[in-house]
Amino acid sequence: MSILWRRAVLVDSSTFFALLDADDANHALARTAFEQLAGENRPLASTNLLVAEVYALTQRRLGPPVARAWLNALPASQVSLLHAGEAHHMRAVALINKYPDYSFSYADAVAFAIADERGIGTFFSFDRHFAQYAGISGRGVLGGGRG
Repeated sequence: MSILWRRAVLVDSSTFFALLDADDANHALARTAFEQLAGENRPLASTNLLVAEVYALTQRRLGPPVARAWLNALPASQVSLLHAGEAHHMRAVALINKYPDYSFSYADAVAFAIADERGIGTFFSFDRHFAQYAGISGRGVLGGGRG
């Protein structure tokens, strides 16, 4: 585990969507926190599965042009995109089975597996499942995981 990843923040789909939708209840908080993280030079990361969630949700709620624009802008956003592999799949399945009362989504469980592997220290999410796993794994959580 490198110090870089320990300082990193794993950004959930709920956070990206809050940034995209000015009418989202968490929009202002997401913007403020992103600005603060940028000022602190904190590394940001997300997973390809969380990106798929954001794209699908944005396409449905805000329209295909907004979804495409976000997807096309992602490489320039300073968010490292981490890709899931077989080991992450196996770990995700194990987490889902170990914590059945939490009803983690597959995409979230894969994100937890990647965060565990990389030693990522903080989640940024408005999804309660990230707050639950942060509690289990001893991580910090921005956004409070309220959703």
